[in-house]
Amino acid sequence: MQTNWLVLIPPFLVLFTAFYTKRIISALLLGIFSAAFIATRFSPIETLQLTFTSLKDRAVDPINLYTFGFLILLGITLAVITHTGGALALGNLITKKLKKAKSAETASLLISSLLAIDDYLNCLTTGYVMRPLTDKFKIARIKLSFLVHSMTAPTTILIPFSTWAGYIIRQFMIAGITTDTNETILVNADPLITYFKTIPYIFYSFLMISTVWFIVRKSISFGLIGKHEKIARETGNLFGGKEAIKSDIKVDVDENKISLLDFFIPILTLLTGFLIGVLYSGDFYLFGGANSFVQAFRNSSIIPVLFYVGIVTTIVTFAVGLIRKTIKPKDIFNLCKQGTLLTLSAILLIFLAWTFSSLLRDHLGTGKYLAGLISSGISFSFLPFMLFLVTAAVSIIIGSSWGTIALMLPIAVEVVTQMSGLQLPINLDSVCYLIPCLGAVFSGAVSGNHLSPIADVSIMTTTSTGAYHIEHVKAQFIYALPVFICTALAYLISGFITCENRLLNISVSFGIALIVCWTILKFLNKGKK
Repeated sequence: MQTNWLVLIPPFLVLFTAFYTKRIISALLLGIFSAAFIATRFSPIETLQLTFTSLKDRAVDPINLYTFGFLILLGITLAVITHTGGALALGNLITKKLKKAKSAETASLLISSLLAIDDYLNCLTTGYVMRPLTDKFKIARIKLSFLVHSMTAPTTILIPFSTWAGYIIRQFMIAGITTDTNETILVNADPLITYFKTIPYIFYSFLMISTVWFIVRKSISFGLIGKHEKIARETGNLFGGKEAIKSDIKVDVDENKISLLDFFIPILTLLTGFLIGVLYSGDFYLFGGANSFVQAFRNSSIIPVLFYVGIVTTIVTFAVGLIRKTIKPKDIFNLCKQGTLLTLSAILLIFLAWTFSSLLRDHLGTGKYLAGLISSGISFSFLPFMLFLVTAAVSIIIGSSWGTIALMLPIAVEVVTQMSGLQLPINLDSVCYLIPCLGAVFSGAVSGNHLSPIADVSIMTTTSTGAYHIEHVKAQFIYALPVFICTALAYLISGFITCENRLLNISVSFGIALIVCWTILKFLNKGKK
């Protein structure tokens, strides 16, 4: 494994190529080959072998297959909902309440908040449902993609019973935060309690959610989004003057037959099925197991559950359409094909991004190299600030929030426990800087996901909203950058305020950061005018 600056070359190649050629697949392939080339110490034959092995491993990994299967099933479900008029029925209901563009943008934020159980479900569903509504009010597509993307991971990571929460709890255990004597214990604490205590310190999520609401309610508009919004108002072109991205799915049912049942039955099936599946896979006592609700959630198999619930949801969605005669048996194959095509390009990009991420993590050690830069000579006061910056850099480079958390969380826990000088395992509250540091890791993972052109959720967002990907990335970067800077400021301030009084620490740090962030946005908006 490389341990020098060469490990930074592949990610910079990907970022540079993606931005200047706007060819994401080519950029990722270049990154994969260059990473393998460096990892094998410049051996052409071994480079090809490692590239093939990495692609094969990602292709047959069970969790990846479950994830891709869920995305395809979700795409099919959304295709059926659109075809039967379920999305149109919801749109008609919402439209009655909408008077102007600001109302449509607010509706997008509300729907995202209601679907925060999973970030993929959130961005795909919200994007497809809101797209025809925002089109009516001439809202630029990159504005919609910004609104959808801004509310996915930042919201989902804060929800205790979401796919993210289950993943984080498991990663805490892997990192050594556990009460299980069978595990290696660095911090003797319940992972779920640790997660609850960490939530207030995930500053980026709270800042981004607050800021996107501020942007909508105060009509903040500048940069690339401002340019696109002006073109949309003046010409009706929602793509900044470029050719429109066409949708392959059309409503093909008598408008008198459309019903909210075609939307709510599939979505409620998915949400209810997810909860039941999580509890069942976690051996909840009501299903014959021995675990409490919290224990069942902690021990559940979330990704496989999503896949199997996706199968049930797809079947139910087709059944509703057939019973209500909004689809015909002969339509089933075409709808499955259309739904698969909706997510196929995104799945390919995610597959390549995950392959690239695995090479950086497992063969080059890029994240550990960056983390090593902060593990010596840094006081506790600067540690949350530095962890946020390094984790964000890793997340931008590898394009995966979950991959970043899996990489950086053990490093953060080990650094804090070693710097404490206390005998292991330590108690959760014996080193008060531990919780802010954990929050910094999660903030960095989410913020990097917002700024990266190869982020999985970014790809899914542009797929669902029908926006040009690189333009979305550029627009997202401009609006997310003030939030990123002010999040860093929050962690810097937090490090110099006593962490023994968490309420004071959080209130002052977050309060100052929020005021500064909103001031910057108002200044940029005024400068635009």
